[in-house]
Amino acid sequence: MNNQDFTIIDDPLQIYHSMIKDIKRAKISICIEMFQFDDDSIGGLFKDAIKSAITRGVRVKFLADRWGSHLNAKSFSDMKSKKFEFRFFKDLVYLPGHIYQNHCRDHKKVFIIDDKITYVGSANISSECVGWRELVIRFTDKELIVKLRKAFFDSWKHYSYFLFNKSLAKNLHSSNYTILRDVPSRMIQNTRNAYVELINSSSHNIRIVTPYFLPDSKVRKALKKALSRGVNIKIIVPEFSDSRLADIAKYSYFMELNDANVFKKSLHKKIFNNKSMYDAAPEIIKKYFSLSRKKIKIFSSKRMVHSKLLIADDTILVGSSNLDYRSFVHQYELNVVLKNIELVKQLNEYFDKLKKDCNLFNRKKYNARSFSRRFAERLVRVIEELL
Repeated sequence: MNNQDFTIIDDPLQIYHSMIKDIKRAKISICIEMFQFDDDSIGGLFKDAIKSAITRGVRVKFLADRWGSHLNAKSFSDMKSKKFEFRFFKDLVYLPGHIYQNHCRDHKKVFIIDDKITYVGSANISSECVGWRELVIRFTDKELIVKLRKAFFDSWKHYSYFLFNKSLAKNLHSSNYTILRDVPSRMIQNTRNAYVELINSSSHNIRIVTPYFLPDSKVRKALKKALSRGVNIKIIVPEFSDSRLADIAKYSYFMELNDANVFKKSLHKKIFNNKSMYDAAPEIIKKYFSLSRKKIKIFSSKRMVHSKLLIADDTILVGSSNLDYRSFVHQYELNVVLKNIELVKQLNEYFDKLKKDCNLFNRKKYNARSFSRRFAERLVRVIEELL
């Protein structure tokens, strides 16, 4: 992949404008897989562009999640054409034994146009998202598009299955990319495993952006180990997301990760505040306790951040997965792992730009929270896997 094969877009209106522009230029085919596509003013712009493409003879396949999308049978009634195919991913079923299956949604967000352009990232198609911060990457790399096309048609084929097909859980590999595919499963957690592997292999910097911060025990353990190795760790989450329960739960994770720093600082004071003990300490001990200066820095954005990103040194993971149990255990997800010096540079710049609108987590201030808030945090942790 060269530096002309990607464009980073973070503003929803710019994302929608770019997508619609590419739809209007489409000549052969359009494939859309979307968790949330709403029949509102933004969705209407896309529908008009798609309708125009159909009249030009462009083949359109559209897969929308039944739970996440606000659509009905009449939403595409004016697009009756052999060139247009629309499917809902898993209709809702209210029968005993099937209720849990309604919880297993297609959370992917993928656009493929003429097998020449693809969009991967966090953005849904909805007026609700206009004021949010998103992260979408427009790729024109053929190697990646071939793999994403296969992933799309696997979803298209198995759209109504209530028991997942094993092919949907198989990662796709090429010389420059790994396409991570997740299915509802406790045994197969490809993205979670990639998170842990990338964090464990990092030696300098880890940067995470996620709208919901509910990492499981393996991710938390990996972050703590990375901190002990001296890795700089920075995390950005929104101060207030669109899930109140997730907002309450995230602070207990903040405290747990922050406690790792407090433990090291307490040991640091005992040795380094005593000059004779410090002078007598072996160099390896001094080096170890110098790591007490390292902190997991957590920043809260004043705006809703819906981006999903992991930067681990020179490797990135970007796509649809949030850092929570729902994405890792209950949903169909798609993420891309790759290395590219220029892309990593631009995504670090994106992270720094986000950070300017954030406040650093203040432990002392948060320690003053009320008893009811503390109780709510503990209570929500009990149902964290469903958030």
